[in-house]
Amino acid sequence: MHIERGGTLVVPSRQRATAVRLAYSSAMLAAGRAVWNSPDVLPWSAWVERELDAARARGESLARRLSAPEEWLLWRDSVREACDGHDVLMPDALIEPVRRAVARLDDYGLPLPRAVGAESAVLLQARAAFRRRCAELGALGTTSWQDCAAHLRPSPQLLLAGFAALGPARQQWLEQHGARARASGAPAGLARRSPHW
Repeated sequence: MHIERGGTLVVPSRQRATAVRLAYSSAMLAAGRAVWNSPDVLPWSAWVERELDAARARGESLARRLSAPEEWLLWRDSVREACDGHDVLMPDALIEPVRRAVARLDDYGLPLPRAVGAESAVLLQARAAFRRRCAELGALGTTSWQDCAAHLRPSPQLLLAGFAALGPARQQWLEQHGARARASGAPAGLARRSPHW
């Protein structure tokens, strides 16, 4: 029902977005329809990118968004810098875990005001170094949705579905703007292949 009424469906990955679009097309064909509007189904990252483009079009002052390789390189440098002075054998092995941890902290709205051990020290130092480097470059990193939130405009037309974990801070922010989120599972009607989504 949601995407058939012109709503936007945001899912966790590009693969899931493709699967939903294919299932929707299959349902339309099974219902005997020859023509239909393409559903607006996007992964979270593409929705964020579209919202940032819309903010630029509205004339908002917005830093340049880092490309995926640029962002990864900044995280690598930040993690390496944070690991200096700590007994870390393979700093590069921490790049993705640190990125995920920063995203999770923001998603759940968890404060981590000070380090309580080497691991949290590396996490806090890497996050601070990454954000400092973004500020120096005049660039916007998108590991954390909170870094972009001022430019994102969720609406009642937005539904998030299929996310295994959607932190309460992000869910509350979405709901404050009228958007809805389902923590996990397929979008309503997908399992039945119903044309009434």
